[in-house]
Amino acid sequence: MEALNRNQTWEVVEIPEAVHL
Repeated sequence: MEALNRNQTWEVVEIPEAVHL
């Protein structure tokens, strides 16, 4: 479930995460 949850969140965090990194 963690892998699926992370995959779905990655799509939404892909943009914000890029700015955070």
